[in-house]
Amino acid sequence: MTGRLRKDLPIGLLLATITFVAYYGVLHAGFNNYDDSQYLTENPAIKAGLTAESVEWAFTTGYAGNWHPLTWLSHMLDWQLFGAQAGPHHLISLLFHIANSVLLFVLLRSMTGALWRSAIVAAIFAWHPVHVESVAWVAERKDVLSTFFWLLTLLAYVAYARRGGWLRYCLVVVCFVLGLMSKPMVVTLPLILFLMDFWPLERIKIGTFWKTMSSSGSTSGNWYPAEWKRLVLEKLPLLILAGISSWITLEVQVGGGAVSLTNLTLSDRIQNALVSYVRYLGKLFWPRKLAVFYPYHYGWSFWQVGAAALLIASLLLLAIYKMRRSPFLITGWLWYLIAMVPVIGLIQVGEQSIADRYTYIPSIGLFVAVVWGVLELFSSLPLRNWILGTGTSLLLSACVVCTIIQVSYWKTSETLFSHALEATKDNVVAEYNLGQALSTAGKMDAAVPHYREALRIQPNHARAQNNLGLALYMAGKAEEATHHYSEALKIDPNAEEFHFNYGLALASLGRVDEAIEQHSECARLMPEHAENHFTLASLLVRKQQFEPAVLEYSETIKYKPEHVGAHLGLALVLNQLGRIPIAVEQYEETLRLSPNVVIALNNLAWIYSTHPDQSVRNGGRAVELARHACELTENQQPVLLGTLGAALAEAGQFKQAVEAAKKAQAMAEAAKMPDIAEKNAKLEKLYVSEKPFREEMALLSNSQEAANH
Repeated sequence: MTGRLRKDLPIGLLLATITFVAYYGVLHAGFNNYDDSQYLTENPAIKAGLTAESVEWAFTTGYAGNWHPLTWLSHMLDWQLFGAQAGPHHLISLLFHIANSVLLFVLLRSMTGALWRSAIVAAIFAWHPVHVESVAWVAERKDVLSTFFWLLTLLAYVAYARRGGWLRYCLVVVCFVLGLMSKPMVVTLPLILFLMDFWPLERIKIGTFWKTMSSSGSTSGNWYPAEWKRLVLEKLPLLILAGISSWITLEVQVGGGAVSLTNLTLSDRIQNALVSYVRYLGKLFWPRKLAVFYPYHYGWSFWQVGAAALLIASLLLLAIYKMRRSPFLITGWLWYLIAMVPVIGLIQVGEQSIADRYTYIPSIGLFVAVVWGVLELFSSLPLRNWILGTGTSLLLSACVVCTIIQVSYWKTSETLFSHALEATKDNVVAEYNLGQALSTAGKMDAAVPHYREALRIQPNHARAQNNLGLALYMAGKAEEATHHYSEALKIDPNAEEFHFNYGLALASLGRVDEAIEQHSECARLMPEHAENHFTLASLLVRKQQFEPAVLEYSETIKYKPEHVGAHLGLALVLNQLGRIPIAVEQYEETLRLSPNVVIALNNLAWIYSTHPDQSVRNGGRAVELARHACELTENQQPVLLGTLGAALAEAGQFKQAVEAAKKAQAMAEAAKMPDIAEKNAKLEKLYVSEKPFREEMALLSNSQEAANH
């Protein structure tokens, strides 16, 4: 083991260990209801695992306004290995973050030779609480994955810059492409390579430029020396790849959520971008009130925009002024400014003004500039090592503690968005998602005020109207719920879910005709909604519209073949319409799917016992079904005992049939069910004469009695 490795290895291991401890809480966090559902838990392509179809989907989809096939593949592999267990998904993201922290240390150490400065930058990157979002949010796997390849690209580039060779250059290109396929934010990397050429690689000599300047200020000779041309040409393939990735990203984002210029003017975007640069600085230097979502702020004041622009320009001028003596300042500051460009809001996607996750790569440049700058600033002070050592220890300890606290907020959607509401104001996303989390947990009364607050902030929030209606409906306030469903449909009349929920509420109020209208519209908008077809069929049965009900039950089965209720409902309706052979098939399918459905057992046993067509009757099967139904109800249902008597008679077991009829009669009399008692008295006489019962259409009344008891 070399002397350098003996120094570096313990630092790398310590960095990895403390990072794991700081983020340990993510292993006990669940999936959240903000993007995790869209990206993973409700995404059929991801849940299918790694298949030929899902891999093709990953490379061809612009789903969720993104093209990042490698990220999709990583989620697919996780789902195939771990399924719906959230802990392992979080672990993989954490391992990537640990790897990124160690790679950053290795990169800086290899480029600069500075041991402790490299270690401090890597530690701040690893333990800074603003980076918790990128690690603890499974849907943000693209952050840690793309940064992994970003750092590998830089390491490969360092090797190429020092030793040359096409193989090393090809490795740079491959790592860069993998980064682009993880998250298109990597497009700025070729420009970062130019910065690295200046410092710390020193492939661009600042003196070379100044020597081409004449004393009068004009250029003399060739303004771009040959070495500059070579540096530009070697970046050209990377710039072309970045351009292609940017074009793909713009295409999918326009179709998947990029806010158009009709909503935000270019002036609005530039103003927000300038202020956002400074807001990110604030989060990095004083990470308080961190939230999963920061609402977009419209109309920054002139002094806020002006102050932000002045600060950015001043820091840039300072870095340029110190460029000869402290080249790390210009490299670090421009790294921050350039790497942030894709997410600074010039092309606005989503409703957020800023996002903690967007600092993951840009912050590296800032950390480098600050750490190198502070150490240089204190270089001539007495007790320098003691001051810097104590200050660094306190800073890193504070980062670890703050990260542990920040991680705890990501345990559930409820804790995540409750904290977001504490950290921000007028946050419609946090109000809505907290309401959704509370609703999912069955806390309807607690969810209602958050949906109302979301609507106060954004009155045209259709989903908040719908979810408020659903929460009220579940809380037993169906009448009030219908108002909110109606309002939701005014905003978005083509949302099939709203029609479905509205129909349920109307049906519960006895407004069946209106409910049928809503479910019919839902079926038109989303023909594959199986549960809607089933609900519509049930409502049609209530209106005695049996033929349309048959069609709706059939549609339910078409889209959800294992739907027990649909098979049973179809069997009952077919029986009512006299289509007994087909009804028998549906009863049998019901019992195949769910063997303990009592009404199916009873009705099928009755058909097999009493049908006038000998080819339909089956005494042995009837006895089996009827006995099972009686066992399930502990022989306490007179209707079922009566069916057992009919089955025994069909099987030629008249003595037992008589006993069953007597029991049914006595039990019905005790339960004050005179019709059932009278019917079984007649059946008893028939069985005494050793004659089975035959009935053309006896099943419907019998099944109704079974259903009611």
